[in-house]
Amino acid sequence: MRQWLSRNFTLIFILILALILRLPLLNGSFWLDEAAQTLEADRQFSQQLQIEDDFQPPLLHLITFFAIQFNQSEAWLRFCGALIPGLLTIWGTYLLGQKLVSKKVGLLAALFLATSSFHIYFSQELRPYSLSAVFVIWSWFFLLESQKVGQDMYQLKPKNILNKFFALFPVSRDFFLFLLTSILGLYSSYLYPFVLLSQIIFLWREKKISQTLYAIAIPSIAFLPWLPSFLGQLQAGQALRASFPGWENVVSFSLWRAPTLTFGKFLFGVINLDINFSFIAITLIFCALSLIILFSQRRQFWRQHRQKLSLWFYFLILPFLLASLISIFVPVIQPKRVIYLLPFLYLLLSFLILGTRDQWSKLNFTNWSLLILILAINLFSTFTYYTEPNLQRENWRHALNTLHQDYQTTDTLAVFTYEEPFSPWRWYEQKNNDQFPTLSTGNYDTSQLENLNIVLSPIGNYQNIIVFDYLRSLTDQENLLPKYLTNLGYTETRIYDYPNLGFIRIYSRLNPESILK
Repeated sequence: MRQWLSRNFTLIFILILALILRLPLLNGSFWLDEAAQTLEADRQFSQQLQIEDDFQPPLLHLITFFAIQFNQSEAWLRFCGALIPGLLTIWGTYLLGQKLVSKKVGLLAALFLATSSFHIYFSQELRPYSLSAVFVIWSWFFLLESQKVGQDMYQLKPKNILNKFFALFPVSRDFFLFLLTSILGLYSSYLYPFVLLSQIIFLWREKKISQTLYAIAIPSIAFLPWLPSFLGQLQAGQALRASFPGWENVVSFSLWRAPTLTFGKFLFGVINLDINFSFIAITLIFCALSLIILFSQRRQFWRQHRQKLSLWFYFLILPFLLASLISIFVPVIQPKRVIYLLPFLYLLLSFLILGTRDQWSKLNFTNWSLLILILAINLFSTFTYYTEPNLQRENWRHALNTLHQDYQTTDTLAVFTYEEPFSPWRWYEQKNNDQFPTLSTGNYDTSQLENLNIVLSPIGNYQNIIVFDYLRSLTDQENLLPKYLTNLGYTETRIYDYPNLGFIRIYSRLNPESILK
């Protein structure tokens, strides 16, 4: 045990550092999608697969369902559904780097990932982005492990129960684990098929015919039970796009902006990518250092490592190209949805910085400069994320507590220009014994309502009306709700301003006796 700890001391330090960096803000308020995820998980087990309105596979829903049986705190649910997968991704990045090049490359890539504010952010979010990344990195690791000599078919002697179990299958243990992680990946993200397709093309190019067929057949058969639900979600998503103008621009970037924005988020993390002098200068320095390192390599280096470097076509380029093509028809491209590519970018950068050097002292000024620049960007971005509320998640929990302190539930109504009260409102409000009454327009867009006056008629029975600017630029583009309140005699008396949540406006009738009975 002591020898193992000594050999893996640096990796353990990186994992502990990663954990420490992911603890601040872990218990922050759920935002819209996280709260929806939790509300769906907080149902009976028989309802866990009824997630038509969430265009995601069910694996995270099931994980959250079992986690929520023990504790409902934000930190616990995020720890189970996002933070643990994030740490496992860092570990897998190290192992893959060690396998491809060297232990130092694996450690450096793991350090980059551990300090990345982009990876930290989504290791703290109860959505499936961190979960899918862990299956991508480990599936590639097991796939490449299975390519060792003698691993095409099972060669290990059944010395223990585990090996006897794997002996039941006509594939190697590593390839079996590749198939298993691929199946779990398919049930974690709808972008995972682009990774699996890249792996299938890799096997086919390597002339691994039997493995190629297994990689096509087994995950496909395993996904078939969920296929009807996927088609239902796809149909619901298309209906949402038709009835909710502008939503497509919220959930995805245009095909032409996606590559630059994805690279920008991977490099700079969660900080706002304003096109200013600092942003342009750092980007140019990063690109210049990378190009200098690239062109300074000798031909012998490229010939020697050509096969290794070609793997990054399957790791990085091909999955992104495939996802981009699908985005022409279904909007799916956002940096967070392809965060599973981030470990491979860091592995590539680590390979360029270190090459096959076994000693840090052999690095020249340019290599050290790029290494320090990446770490400096990561640490600055992470610190900024910790200290800037506008980079953090919507603080619905604090907003509801403040409203309950300032207003009575007996004479205050919350109005939502949406199908129903927003999911964070429902999640945090259900914890209060005394809840605000609510009114929803029941439609994604108020302009589509046949008679808005009838829908909003109960408003007149309350002295104070809570109105959210949140998403109202999409759901009430003609500003019909404030106009209705003004015509009814209400005046805007107070505004709460919350980063990312926006303005919460309070409309009141200054003369309580004028309230409609």
